[in-house]
Amino acid sequence: MEGPKPKVAYYILSKVSQDAVRDFQQLLLELRDAWMISVIQSSNNQASLSNNMGYSSDITLLEEEVLEGQTFPLTAKLLIHPEDSVTFNAIRRVLWFSRTDYKLFSQNYGCFIPKDPELIVEEIGEQNKETNKSLARFNLKPVFFYQKTKHYYAVTRTGSVAIINPYLLGFIYKKEIPEQELEELSFIVAPNLKMFSGMFEKKLVPTKFYEYYHKDLKIINESYFDIKNHKDKKVFIKPLIFEFDQESFEFYTYAGDSSSSLLFMDKIRPGEDLNKAILRILREELKIADDYIAAHVIEYVEFDRDKEGVITPRLIVEVYVGKIKNKDWAKKMSQTSWRSLDGSFASPTN
Repeated sequence: MEGPKPKVAYYILSKVSQDAVRDFQQLLLELRDAWMISVIQSSNNQASLSNNMGYSSDITLLEEEVLEGQTFPLTAKLLIHPEDSVTFNAIRRVLWFSRTDYKLFSQNYGCFIPKDPELIVEEIGEQNKETNKSLARFNLKPVFFYQKTKHYYAVTRTGSVAIINPYLLGFIYKKEIPEQELEELSFIVAPNLKMFSGMFEKKLVPTKFYEYYHKDLKIINESYFDIKNHKDKKVFIKPLIFEFDQESFEFYTYAGDSSSSLLFMDKIRPGEDLNKAILRILREELKIADDYIAAHVIEYVEFDRDKEGVITPRLIVEVYVGKIKNKDWAKKMSQTSWRSLDGSFASPTN
């Protein structure tokens, strides 16, 4: 007979807390207002959470740091029953809608959990054993399930994260097949779970298998504007630059002392596609990076008039770089607001 399953550890973190004890009480109040959660507080720094399914979880305010190199004034440890998806998902929604910028860190996954509550965490709740068995044959372990598109994300044996083909998974489900490899079953979308978390938050991860199967993943295009075959059509671009934090595995808007984002205006030039235009801007125009990790073309397309008065589309592109060079100069440029198409920046060596 199996004994009770051990509870799963998560950490609720916030960098904006001025008084951890007071803010912990506020967090408990928000949890009390959540659907189907009962909060029983035993002290100023500890409480138990339960629901009508009979499960019980514990939340405790901690004083010590839990992530090396990162300081969170508010750190609370959550121990939750692995089958209690009701409480867990309710907590995630509280954190998602709260005015406080909470982060949820998984001890087992070793990464932050993306905030989107539609991204189901596979280690909590009832798992489909047949799905796990089917994927395990190909060295894939499900870690997330995206409800909006019904796609799994799985960890490979090397630690990278792959999106699963739901249609091929449906075909092999509960079947014994002779194939040892299925190339069309998955493809890599992130090098590891930490990067997946940061990239999913910024919409840099495909959510539909065939939308990017055998396609370049460096630019995720939500505008559906044809960024490769615009031919002679003039296209403005407005890249917004973000820098990747190697410690937190998150992306931050790069800003100057005035807190204005580093903004730049240009166009896709003859002979360029969007990728080449981004690389030119980073290397030659801004001189702040040699390459970028990924880019996201947002859904909304702006329009403006060019010098001849012709109405021209403008794509807003979020560009994520690993490390910004010449930061002092970049900060200076970020305070100059827009750079016109005919203007030029001073050299970073001047």
